[in-house]
Amino acid sequence: GQYIFLHFLGAKTGLITLYLTTVLLSIYLIPKNKKWWLIIIYSLVGLAGYFAVNTIPSLKERVNFVRYDFSHYSKGEYREGLSDAVRFYSLKAGKDIISNHPIMGVGFSKLQDETSHWYDLNMPQLPQKDRFLPSSQLVIYWASGGILGLLIFLIHLLIPLFTKYLRNNVWFLAFFVPGIFSFSYETHLEGQLPLFIYAFFTAWFWWLAMLRNRS
Repeated sequence: GQYIFLHFLGAKTGLITLYLTTVLLSIYLIPKNKKWWLIIIYSLVGLAGYFAVNTIPSLKERVNFVRYDFSHYSKGEYREGLSDAVRFYSLKAGKDIISNHPIMGVGFSKLQDETSHWYDLNMPQLPQKDRFLPSSQLVIYWASGGILGLLIFLIHLLIPLFTKYLRNNVWFLAFFVPGIFSFSYETHLEGQLPLFIYAFFTAWFWWLAMLRNRS
């Protein structure tokens, strides 16, 4: 039911997470001697996605809106109300801040001020309500904490992938990999509720994987 609902909702992050989780689960749950089933599964998933885009009005409009949005911000044209454009400009702000402070960063307490200053110089027509922090957790840690901040964050992301019992636990990976993948285009850790959800379920699945490994 939720699988179908996400397509009607047209939520980009939700759909990316859904399909990425489907790929991970299929890889781990299908036995090695039956991996040829992956070809059939991925073909069916691709056809289902294509069918959904062309038959579900809300999803079709979402895709058309993404294309329309891209056609503007890719040319440097701003139109109020375009969500991807706001993300794009926030990432440009982050890129420039990193270029100016690649080693030490600007500090977490000063990132908002530096981002606002960038908007004043480069996108003064952007309303205050659309002046977001860089829309990527990776960019935020690099721009704020410099190389050290980025390395600490990357270590957190990579250690589970190099820990054998976690890497072999399908349920941990089904939650963790889509979560960390979303950090490239979302800022979940900047809010208390999403930070709690990520930390709680990562710790929960990690603990379950550890218990299974010990047994």
